[in-house]
Amino acid sequence: MAKRIHILATGGTIAGTADTRGGYAAGQVSVEALLDSLPSRPQDMVVSFEQLANVGSQSITNDIWYQLANRINKISNENLADGIVVTHGTDTMEETAYFLNLVTPGQIPVVLTGAMKPADAFSPDGPENLLSALYLAANAAAANLGVLVVMNSAIHSARYIQKTGSNQDNAFQSIPFGPVGTQRGHTTIFFANGLSSLHTAHTAFTKAIQTGKLNLHDKFSLPTVNILYVHAGMHDEMLKHWMAMPHQGIVVAGVGSGNVSRTLESLLVAQVAKGIAVVRSTRLAFGHVARNVEVDDDQQGFVAAQSLNPAKARILLQLALALQLPSPQIQALYNTH
Repeated sequence: MAKRIHILATGGTIAGTADTRGGYAAGQVSVEALLDSLPSRPQDMVVSFEQLANVGSQSITNDIWYQLANRINKISNENLADGIVVTHGTDTMEETAYFLNLVTPGQIPVVLTGAMKPADAFSPDGPENLLSALYLAANAAAANLGVLVVMNSAIHSARYIQKTGSNQDNAFQSIPFGPVGTQRGHTTIFFANGLSSLHTAHTAFTKAIQTGKLNLHDKFSLPTVNILYVHAGMHDEMLKHWMAMPHQGIVVAGVGSGNVSRTLESLLVAQVAKGIAVVRSTRLAFGHVARNVEVDDDQQGFVAAQSLNPAKARILLQLALALQLPSPQIQALYNTH
């Protein structure tokens, strides 16, 4: 029986067109045109599609995240497809993938893909990536690995993928474990059968959605969490003004193992005293922030992000705050998700 694959299109470089200055404009081509650009459509699947948005991923909003999550949950819960492909820009693909990894049930494969070259480039990578995503989404074995991303034939976990290059075709890495598999045409090869972090049906947030404690409908809005990038020579007055901005949580992209200056640490402790959640992450690509290492998180009231980068640490904190979880439970999420 032919597999039913549904595409949710959001734009990105894969749907982009070149301009006269050597650059390109993202989100110009429809998903229908992308499908028409394939050398040949898979004969063993029925492909349907809808255009949720058509923007560069630097313009992806929380509302688009909610639309994606709600559509995926509906399609999965009502058995409307055997797999889902999301076309997306590459700049924030890892963030969207991780958000969906936390709030969708995982009953069917969900695969994100995009491109590093626009659709009308001399040798676009989009058609091959889209074809790989279709075949991966049609593979039932991909249903139990959480949300996946396939780019340049490599299959990545949403939990670990990071964009590490701005232009090259192999711009993504899964840090620190590497890809979970490879997609060669219609052949899928998985290197690992499971992941250490919780995802999809096993997350605290999917369970909250199922019980009604977390509702992405009805004008839902994620709590405001800002990321503070730490560097040498930070000005004290600037930090004080930054702390005065409205937010319910702060993710610190610290140096080394999530470290900050004594002045900044004191300001962050004052934020905790006001009920603001503070999570220590690192600005390093290959980094891990362990609890109570170099900083006394217990005494200061901080949360350690473990191996989550700042962008993903922000998403996890937003969802945790939406459930109004206390600091110990938030730390437990970073240890497991």
